[in-house]
Amino acid sequence: MSLVVAAMTIPVSSTTGCRCIELDVVDSKRKNDEPEIKHRNTPVRSVPFLQVIVAIRQCAFKVSPYPLILSLENHCGPRTQAKMAQYLVDVFGDTLIRQPLKTHPIIENSPLPSPNDLKYKILIKNKKLHQNTNLNINNNYSGQTHFKKKSRTQFDRE
Repeated sequence: MSLVVAAMTIPVSSTTGCRCIELDVVDSKRKNDEPEIKHRNTPVRSVPFLQVIVAIRQCAFKVSPYPLILSLENHCGPRTQAKMAQYLVDVFGDTLIRQPLKTHPIIENSPLPSPNDLKYKILIKNKKLHQNTNLNINNNYSGQTHFKKKSRTQFDRE
């Protein structure tokens, strides 16, 4: 499968009304911390993560205004995950849900936002970094990725 065909599968999924796309993300074999999309244990060539999410941005809401869920099957190390996070913020901007909605704070027994509340938004479903990983991306995005080292007790308080 060529890179063009693999990258075009995503827009086709989005333009048919699909509201959840699973992406298998792996570390690049080139050791440059670039995330790649590859269905593991198959002969299909990998596609750059950035290329795929740009294609998703271009067609995410052409058929439906309802939220799009990107389910990341994440097989990346912390440095690559940091790069993925930065790409997601850069490419999706304000459409990416990064904080709870002001109208729906995360409080016990409070309702979650409805699909109508999340129109034209992208949600990420991803596993957390392993608890022994002391790397965290700063939520106050200023155009650059900032990292904070955390002690074990700080993880326990979050």
